[in-house]
Amino acid sequence: MSVVIPTKGRPRLLVRAIESARNQTLVNIEIIIVVDGYDPLTEEVIDQINDHRVKKIVNMVSVGGAESRNIGVHNASADWIAFLDDDDEFLCTKLERQLSLAQGSTHRYPVIYCKIFGRTPAKDLVWPRREPRVGEHISDYILSRNSLFQGEGLIQTTMLFVPKELLVAVPFRNELKRHQEWDWAFRAAQMNGVGFELCNEILAVWYIEENRQGVSTQGNWVYSLHWIQSMKDLVAPRAYAAFLMTVVSSIAKKENDKKAFRQLWQEANRNGKPSVLEKILFLGIWATPQNFRHQLRNLWMGSR
Repeated sequence: MSVVIPTKGRPRLLVRAIESARNQTLVNIEIIIVVDGYDPLTEEVIDQINDHRVKKIVNMVSVGGAESRNIGVHNASADWIAFLDDDDEFLCTKLERQLSLAQGSTHRYPVIYCKIFGRTPAKDLVWPRREPRVGEHISDYILSRNSLFQGEGLIQTTMLFVPKELLVAVPFRNELKRHQEWDWAFRAAQMNGVGFELCNEILAVWYIEENRQGVSTQGNWVYSLHWIQSMKDLVAPRAYAAFLMTVVSSIAKKENDKKAFRQLWQEANRNGKPSVLEKILFLGIWATPQNFRHQLRNLWMGSR
C-alpha cells in the first residue's frame, strides 16, 4: 500500500498530512513524498521524520501537482495507491477500510473513494451526500446538480484509492492547471473493468476556504470552458451543460466578465442538456453577489 503526497512550499501543513498517513491502522505502507522543485525547508522537515516508511523524491524542476502524482505512482512498490494532498489529512482507518472494500470488489479496476469532512472555518460538511445511482454516468454524478448546493456527488484526490495498474494506464494529465481529478475520473471510466465504489464512511479531511492559493484556484473561466469542450465526448450532455452553468459561470462572475453570460448560456443549451434547476442556478449566479450566495449556502448547511 503506497501513499503519494505531492508538495511544494507548505512544510507546516505537510507535517500534518504525513502524520495522518503514519498513524494509519494499516501499518504496512510506504509514504512517498514528491517535492516539486527546489524547496529546502520542506526537505528539512521530511528528513527529520524518523520512519523508514517515508520516502522522499525531489523534482529538480517544478512539474506541477499532476505530474508529481504520476512520478509518485511510478516509484511506488505497492499494487494500491492512495493520494493525499499536502494540506489535507487522513483519518486513522482510511487505508484499512478502503483496502477491505477493494479486495471484495467484483471490478477488475475498483476505484474506491470515501466520504470526507469538508472543513471550513465555520463548520465541517460531509461530502459526498450520496453514492452513484445504478447506471448513472460518472460525469453526471460529479457535475450534474439535483440540489441548490454542491457536494451531492464528489470525487477529490484525497478520497481516492486506486490500483497502480490503472494509474499507469491512465495517468494524470500534466498540462492541466485545474480539474485534474475530474479529468482523470472521466478518462479512467472509459477503460473496461473500471468501477467507482463509495466507501460510505468519513475517512479524510479536506481543508477548504482557508485563503490558501493552490493550483486548483488558478486559471480563468475561459480555461475551464476549453477544458470541458475537450472532454465533450467523455461526459454526459447534462453534465456538460451543468459544468458550464455552475462551475464555469461562478468563475466568470467572480472575474466580472459579463460577456461570458451569453456565451456560456448558448454553449450549454446548444451542446448540452441542462435541467431546469441548472438553468435557475445559472441565472442565480449572475443575478446575486457571491458573498450573498456563500451566506445562503452556509445558512442552509447549518440547518442540516
